[in-house]
Amino acid sequence: MKKIIFLLFISFFSITNFTVSNAEDINLIEGKPMLIERTGAYTNLVTDNDLSTGLTFSGNLTFTFENPVNVVRYEYYGITSSGYTFLRFYDSNSKQIGTGNIAYYPISNVSLKNVKKVVLYFQYSYTAKELKIFGSYPPNDVSGLEIYPTMNSALITFIKPVGTLVDHYEVDLNGNLIENFLKTESYTITGLAEDTEYTVEIVTVDTSGNRSIGVSKTFKTIKDNTPPGDVTSISVLPSYTEAEVTFTKPSDPDVDHYEVYLNGNLIENNLKNESYKIAGLAEDTEYTVMIVSVDTSGNKSNGNFVSFRTKKFVPQPPQNVGSSPGEDENGKYLMITWNEVPKAKSYKIYIDGNFIAEVPAGTTQYKAYGYDPNRDHRVEVTTIYDSGEESDPAKAPDKWDQTRDKMELNVRDLLVMTFQFLMIFWNVILLILASILGPKIYRFLKSIAKEKGVKF
Repeated sequence: MKKIIFLLFISFFSITNFTVSNAEDINLIEGKPMLIERTGAYTNLVTDNDLSTGLTFSGNLTFTFENPVNVVRYEYYGITSSGYTFLRFYDSNSKQIGTGNIAYYPISNVSLKNVKKVVLYFQYSYTAKELKIFGSYPPNDVSGLEIYPTMNSALITFIKPVGTLVDHYEVDLNGNLIENFLKTESYTITGLAEDTEYTVEIVTVDTSGNRSIGVSKTFKTIKDNTPPGDVTSISVLPSYTEAEVTFTKPSDPDVDHYEVYLNGNLIENNLKNESYKIAGLAEDTEYTVMIVSVDTSGNKSNGNFVSFRTKKFVPQPPQNVGSSPGEDENGKYLMITWNEVPKAKSYKIYIDGNFIAEVPAGTTQYKAYGYDPNRDHRVEVTTIYDSGEESDPAKAPDKWDQTRDKMELNVRDLLVMTFQFLMIFWNVILLILASILGPKIYRFLKSIAKEKGVKF
């Protein structure tokens, strides 16, 4: 029953009822022989544009194009059975790129490019009346595709295809369209990554808008083997156990980071700025620091270096050591005081050259009992560090020191007052001196003039 209905359907429509919208699209297999794969024979009974003829067969009926084509539509006329009749399309790599179930869709619009082979498949024996494949022959592809890569760009050149009315070209990079209206036979791709593989494809578009299959080529950008310049103006500011290193960035725009070496050992491999603090150093020790520039390609400079020496630690004695008399329920004492010293472990107290006590850091006073506060005593305090080093003693002023300080203060005050007095009465003093010495000077000069015979 289905076969009868389909035959009536075919007889109702003439072949000319089925046209394509694009005037450039033609029946690409009209009158051409197709291969009956089961027998190896060729037939044009299904391509002769005549519904009164046909071919009964099972298996594959194949047509292979000399060059790939673009297919936009197919039309099939004949007897089919649901699920057992197919029209299949293959590209130039023998990959199936399209299929149509002609039992349900005997006529259909498609959009297939690079079609190399068409296969009409019957699982069982049926009669095919006519097969039409509409499309166009793509324009010729370019030739002589050459690529000249640099680190970050590539120049593409090619030869214009012969026998094609070329309108423009399309350029694809790794499958992405990067230029859709190229009018010349050369193009420069920029913004590429160095030492990276790319595939470029050139597609020809003719004046009718038909696109060629495309020509592709793979290339690799050049790897940057040029090392960056070295840093300059390395400066080191050492302390006792640390050093602050600063330097000036080289002029190379592709510097990515720096490596820091201390005495030949890598201590930092990804420094992103132009300063670095080295910790854990020994005091009074010479070191050599080297800075190596590394660019985005991993190239390294030779390195620039400088030597420095950490500061020698000098134990610091307490400041403002003093002593004053005092008395409490335990008796009379000397109150010894001093200022805290950073990083001190403890303090030792001496009176008249004798060790009296050691007190921990954080303590800044000590009561020494058993000493006459009215007598002069030599009071000294030293600083003790974790290393065991002891500073020079800091001495508290005794009574003679205080008297001497007062005397020095009085002499200074007297000198200041004398100077101020002279400044105030300077003009008066000059006038008095002139009145006293003036006549004597006049007589002296007059006697000299008389001896010389000069009128005065």
